[in-house]
Amino acid sequence: MPKALSATVPEPLEARARAIARQENRSLSNVVENALGVFTAMPKELRDQLVARLAVGGPDDAAFREASRELMFALAHRRFEAARVAIVEGIDDQTLDPALDGWRLEPEGDAR
Repeated sequence: MPKALSATVPEPLEARARAIARQENRSLSNVVENALGVFTAMPKELRDQLVARLAVGGPDDAAFREASRELMFALAHRRFEAARVAIVEGIDDQTLDPALDGWRLEPEGDAR
């Protein structure tokens, strides 16, 4: 059963959380729940580094943004690889029509 939590946060953090909720058409409660879920699922060492990076320069810090881009790239790469494997595994002899072996498109008109 869901439990209610109460937290006191700095005003800029509250404003960012509300802005995200509004932009993504979600409730503030949902944003906080997801943030807690992601944060608590990370290894302590990663949490510590992210918190330290935010303390130095905030969410607009260039190093924090670069780390975010690197993480998004790694996650996108994993999704791409999973999709690639699913496509390859879905290809079989029935998928590939031997009658199309060696086909190519020919130009419709003389290009000279």
